[in-house]
Amino acid sequence: RMKYFILRNDIFGKICNLFNEREKYIVLSALRFIRTCMKLKDDFYYKYMVKNETLGPIVELLKKSGQSQGLVNSAVLELFEFIRIERIKSLITDIVENYPELQNICYVKTFQLI
Repeated sequence: RMKYFILRNDIFGKICNLFNEREKYIVLSALRFIRTCMKLKDDFYYKYMVKNETLGPIVELLKKSGQSQGLVNSAVLELFEFIRIERIKSLITDIVENYPELQNICYVKTFQLI
């Protein structure tokens, strides 16, 4: 049931809007929700994320935080590391095809290993 609720109500889109909030705890909660959906290892969520370009706002969040050692930056990097370690092919393909600028981030090896 939860899958169809997310689909009908565009929950991922609403969650991505929370990345623009000033309060870091709201941004981190939004990241935690997306990470939890990824942890379910359900292909439905992966396809939905690719279709609705959910990774776009996350990439923008990473760019906005720059090379800072902050909590938000670390949480975003951990999310991409999770995608790499779990070998989520649909999301990896989406990252490689649509966000080539991530290959230029060299202060972590996550993007070179993808």
